[in-house]
Amino acid sequence: MCRLYPDLRISSLRFHMARSTYQDSWPDARIEDVFGWVSFASCASACLLSLTSSGWKGAEVFNIVASRICWEGGLERESKKTLSAELKDPKGTKGWTPEDGMEVVETGVKKVTALELLRKHWPGTEIKEGWWTEGHERRGFWDTRKAERLLGWKHEGDLSS
Repeated sequence: MCRLYPDLRISSLRFHMARSTYQDSWPDARIEDVFGWVSFASCASACLLSLTSSGWKGAEVFNIVASRICWEGGLERESKKTLSAELKDPKGTKGWTPEDGMEVVETGVKKVTALELLRKHWPGTEIKEGWWTEGHERRGFWDTRKAERLLGWKHEGDLSS
């Protein structure tokens, strides 16, 4: 179609696990999805920019993914149980505490870097370590520079760590 109509623009947007927030995303993150996600707001922004941006023609494919990996566990998926400070007394007895009859599990887990996940789940993959330079240890595996360059798109709400 673009050969027949030289001014025609077709943008194919590749969204990756769209959720409201990062907090809603990470419990659903999967190895098979390469730990990627995108916010609904960023999806809407990409759609609007694909229609209104200028400076490009033809058919283009854009990765619409957050620039940081979506993972809060260790190298293996860990199930953590936390107790809410607002947990109510289930039996109506005075003096009951959330710890009574329940195990409190420590939730402090070191954030795993993208390189650690890559080495663990895709051993033997050729790695350009400069991509994950100091301060960018949780950089995602999807390249969104084309969407930034041609559409002017950037993921909203990326986490700095």
